[in-house]
Amino acid sequence: MNWLDWVFILIIIFSTIRGLSTGFIVGVSSFAGLVLGITSAIIGYRSLAVYLDNQWGWGNSISELILNYLPPTSLQDLINKISIVNFQLNNQNKLMSESLNNVADQLAINILYFISFFLILIFVSLFVKVALGFFSGAVTHTFLRPLDYLGGLILGLVRGLIIVLVVAFFLEPISAASVIASQEKTGFIYLATNRSLIIPYALELLNMFNLHLP
Repeated sequence: MNWLDWVFILIIIFSTIRGLSTGFIVGVSSFAGLVLGITSAIIGYRSLAVYLDNQWGWGNSISELILNYLPPTSLQDLINKISIVNFQLNNQNKLMSESLNNVADQLAINILYFISFFLILIFVSLFVKVALGFFSGAVTHTFLRPLDYLGGLILGLVRGLIIVLVVAFFLEPISAASVIASQEKTGFIYLATNRSLIIPYALELLNMFNLHLP
């Protein structure tokens, strides 16, 4: 086990304890918000990214920031040492390595995907949590309180596992790079991902539901 596995374990433990302390009703609102948020984010993050790029120019702005603040040598290092699956032309299945500008543009697109995903996730999760939160105090002083806490513990455990799956969802391209790359990789995140004991099981679950970054 490495540091990434321990982070996953701590996430699961913290989520389980929090579920026990908050109870089932509050847990349901948080859990439903998380599930609906993740589902909405997976479905809509690309569309939101395109909208933010076309209407507000976020993609170009991020690309300019990368070119202005990330040294060219670092971009070149990305080309030479990190075989990220997402470095592809939109309509052609080949790696983007012809110029620093192209690499910066593709990095900007992927960063915008991350931003769009979490914007949708946060907005939907908060909306559902607030909407269901009005019913959370109904069983606080009733005989159902112990069952409320037990249900909260189970929901907290499931929520922690889902968070781990979301992290694995975004780390999958790094793991996939180890299969297609012939040269040795030594990046911090790369090594943690490919030496993790938990990541392979998380990726198996993602494969069962055919959830992958495009």
